Amino acid sequence: MPLPGLHVWAPDDDFLDIDINGNFETIANKFSTTSGVGISDDDIATDADISGLKLSNASGKQIPEDRIAKDAVTHEKLRSSTSVDASRAVTTDHIRNEAVTKGKGSTVAGQRFTKAQLEIATQSKSFGPYNPGFGGVESVTIRLTTNAGNYRAELHIVYNSGAEVTQNVDPTTPIPAATNTIIGLYFDSLSGMGGSVLSASVVFVSVANS
Repeated sequence: MPLPGLHVWAPDDDFLDIDINGNFETIANKFSTTSGVGISDDDIATDADISGLKLSNASGKQIPEDRIAKDAVTHEKLRSSTSVDASRAVTTDHIRNEAVTKGKGSTVAGQRFTKAQLEIATQSKSFGPYNPGFGGVESVTIRLTTNAGNYRAELHIVYNSGAEVTQNVDPTTPIPAATNTIIGLYFDSLSGMGGSVLSASVVFVSVANS
């Protein structure tokens, strides 16, 4: 199909300079950088199969973000590697804060987070000598409970006399049950078993809920 605007001669037509020069001007305009004048989308065949290497890799001339269709970049287009970390496209800086929720975590054994990978906040609380006058201490049981929305330890003390006493121990800094999970509760120290004076230090190990 002739380029639109070109003069086409029929047999026995005269070759006039105005027609020849007009054709040259029409062709030259196709290489113009003026908007709406130069080469357009209609000038390129649907099967042109232009190599990507024809596109510029120079800064400022590469394909900008607003020329990429929304949701056009799939996982298949992102560089990946099963072994070479430097060959993986996504880094920590690509992930927004609070974007990774617990629903994205793996439930497969061997792929779950370990305690060593969690940031654990440990808080201890002690209570001093406790002597209610019931004789020697037979056993002490530690339980996890809450008070006013915060975690606390409940020490259940049984004396040789049969008397039972509950001693509440709150963390030094409150640990809200709504935003944290206790993953460990234990005695850091416990003395006075068998005697009437009991002293203990309780450690709370918690992680923030995702």
